[in-house]
Amino acid sequence: MPVQAVLVDDDSLALLMLDGLLSQLGVGDTLPVGSGQEALQLFRRDATERVCFVDVHMPGMDGLELIRHLSEEASCVGVVLMSGEDQRILRSAEELATAQGLRVIAALSKPIALA
Repeated sequence: MPVQAVLVDDDSLALLMLDGLLSQLGVGDTLPVGSGQEALQLFRRDATERVCFVDVHMPGMDGLELIRHLSEEASCVGVVLMSGEDQRILRSAEELATAQGLRVIAALSKPIALA
């Protein structure tokens, strides 16, 4: 059974673009969500295995806080971190996620390209 991809970003255009890129790559089961809190609620009510695409910088519950929650209670089989911020922030988020026991698949600078 294919693993669902959950796309977490507060920017609706970024979500749309990422969803389109994943579709071009043949990923058919995606679920865009607009906040860390919304993603956490989804994970708490449904234990489906997922790959989580997480924007590091979001208002409210940012990606770093979501990473902490994912490591404690969610069923993410892997995490793809995304950020339009400085590369140091992206590397720090990757180190944090790894230290929390999450499998980091990639750390991508935004805007994300198909390549």
